[in-house]
Amino acid sequence: MQSSPVTRAKKPRGTSGGRKPSFQPPKTQRAAQIRAAQQTFRERRQNKLQELQDKEKLLELALREIRILKKRESVFRAKLRGLMTVSAFQEFKKGIFDIDVSEMRPEENEPVFEVQLEKILYEQFSRDLYIICGGQKCKMPAFSTSGPTEGTPSPNNSLCYSSIFENDLFNQINELDAIFHDDLSERLDLDFGRAASPLLSKLPERASNVDLKLTEIWQHVKRHPSYPNLNMKEFSRVLSTRATCQRGDVSVSTSDLDKCLDRI
Repeated sequence: MQSSPVTRAKKPRGTSGGRKPSFQPPKTQRAAQIRAAQQTFRERRQNKLQELQDKEKLLELALREIRILKKRESVFRAKLRGLMTVSAFQEFKKGIFDIDVSEMRPEENEPVFEVQLEKILYEQFSRDLYIICGGQKCKMPAFSTSGPTEGTPSPNNSLCYSSIFENDLFNQINELDAIFHDDLSERLDLDFGRAASPLLSKLPERASNVDLKLTEIWQHVKRHPSYPNLNMKEFSRVLSTRATCQRGDVSVSTSDLDKCLDRI
């Protein structure tokens, strides 16, 4: 006759394995010391675990606060950009309507819209660059619509014979003869055994890398082909890394300026 299998009741979890605290009085002094050391270790471990849990909660709260602050910062930045745009537009409109075009001199009779827009861009560009001067007392140059090369006669453009473009061109035979008569060949020394003539000596090379001041920098930027599509804020940031403050004004070399213009 087969015996039915004996069903054993499962022990509750945590009743087997490991040393468990005993609530019976210790039999010897050594056992009492061991029991006290174990109790101290358990309490220390429990306190450490509780401390880590508290730090985890504080870290989660801090991360939540950081996310909230970042959202607020993005909102404030958007509002600030909007206010700056509105303020610049109001200043722009005010500058337009404050100008009396009828009182302008003929040489100043330029499109008012372009002049005011260029003035705003120049002032913003100057403020961004003058940050590199730090605490030095540097005075920002005033805005001027005339460039350094505009309106100034060039020595190469002055004609010795100004009457050749008049209507009586065919009556100026003597003057034309004076123009096309080249007496330079008579004065040149073509003796190759001697030293070269001063007229054939090598001209001094023009300096290709010079330092420009703020107004010269602005005129150079205006003449660049990428000026109409130039991001002035980003360009000012890149240029400020290469510019220096010298003698109360911002200075940068032409090579560095061209590199920054090509980079943007």
